[in-house]
Amino acid sequence: MEQDRRGVEVPVPANLRQYLNDFQMLALDRMKGLGWELKFVRHPMFQQPVPVIFHAENDEHAMIEEDGTINKNPFIDMR
Repeated sequence: MEQDRRGVEVPVPANLRQYLNDFQMLALDRMKGLGWELKFVRHPMFQQPVPVIFHAENDEHAMIEEDGTINKNPFIDMR
């Protein structure tokens, strides 16, 4: 079994404004109103953090891009 590389980091940081830009925060607020929730924030090495949202009813994942657009066909390696 693969060890969780996240270590002690929580999937959803307490202070999102530290990780997400204004466009991403606005998009997250808009998507919450449509039944989506923030599932986790991915921290790729040498890249900006990527918020990943989830819609439970549709069993759908999406990414919020840096410009606030919603990418419903992201390449996300789910473990």
